[in-house]
Amino acid sequence: MTDDKEYFRIFLDSIDRMARRGLVPSIPALDLDPDAEGDIDLSSLLEEVGILGLCRGGSEFSDLPSILSAVSRLSEYCAGIGAYASYRLAADLFLKLAGMDCPAGTPALCIFDDEEFDLSSRWIPFKAVLSENGLTGRKKSVVLGGYGGPYAVLARDGNHSVLCLVEDDGDTVSVEGAGLLGARVLRVADVAFSRAQPSSVRPVSRDQVLALFSVLSLLTGACACATAAKSLDIAREYARERYQGGGLIEGHDAIKLMIEGNRAALAAACAALLGSSEPFAPGNAESMAACFRAKAAASAAAVNAGLDAIQVLGGYGYMRDYGVEKRFRDAATLSVLPLDGTRLLLIGNTLTD
Repeated sequence: MTDDKEYFRIFLDSIDRMARRGLVPSIPALDLDPDAEGDIDLSSLLEEVGILGLCRGGSEFSDLPSILSAVSRLSEYCAGIGAYASYRLAADLFLKLAGMDCPAGTPALCIFDDEEFDLSSRWIPFKAVLSENGLTGRKKSVVLGGYGGPYAVLARDGNHSVLCLVEDDGDTVSVEGAGLLGARVLRVADVAFSRAQPSSVRPVSRDQVLALFSVLSLLTGACACATAAKSLDIAREYARERYQGGGLIEGHDAIKLMIEGNRAALAAACAALLGSSEPFAPGNAESMAACFRAKAAASAAAVNAGLDAIQVLGGYGYMRDYGVEKRFRDAATLSVLPLDGTRLLLIGNTLTD
């Protein structure tokens, strides 16, 4: 992480100011309708504060631990927005790893179908196919990193994996929106390509694709930890105000054990994420496996914290007024991004066996 702690604190404070001014009033609309992102111009807000440019280089905070801290701070307000930024950042980093330039100011949208993620060979047989006639294929329920710009599509070309930049011309590219329960600010769609002509093509290795999933695991893990922390904050605040059985429920052993157990699990998950990010080395099997395991721990901590916070609040936990139900929905969605915990652990074990 950057050595200039005061400067970095100022950067995080700027995220707080932007979030309170531009995001908090919009979060209810984003939570109900993901298409509202196009009206609110979420990309511009995140660009202005400097978050979306962190993986492009040139920033003092481009190291991975600093990026995780920035995404985590953003996710304290809405984990869905944090995950949105995570996919945008990972797309930038992946393009950089692949040696591919994207038009200035235009977001690149990384697309892949997790069902295609097969590690049995040295290259990944993606279902989309690049041939002399162009790019053809369909990818289902993929997370798109925003609106506008070319699609960054992982495909196969013969016995090789490639990354293609494809413009949406409205003819050879078809995008059909799909709902995503939980972090609804994330844009999810079924995307079909019919002889689409890429503007740029680059070969990508299996290790580069694994590096993309590793970074996404760390970033979405940071989102999960932030939403877990907020769930526990809400539960503790409620417990300090709620009288039952002759006293405040914060004094009940069951409540104390529930909250402190979740805090311990969260602290362990945060430590695992930070420990995986500081020596992260793309292409190193142990390093990438550590990222997957840290994400699995963060997801479990977030889901458990959300469930237990709902229990502390009782019936109020299911109401929008207190915000716990949203935190739990966000945690549940983050638990399957970029892949579910079981698959991440299996991939990690495959890499290190």
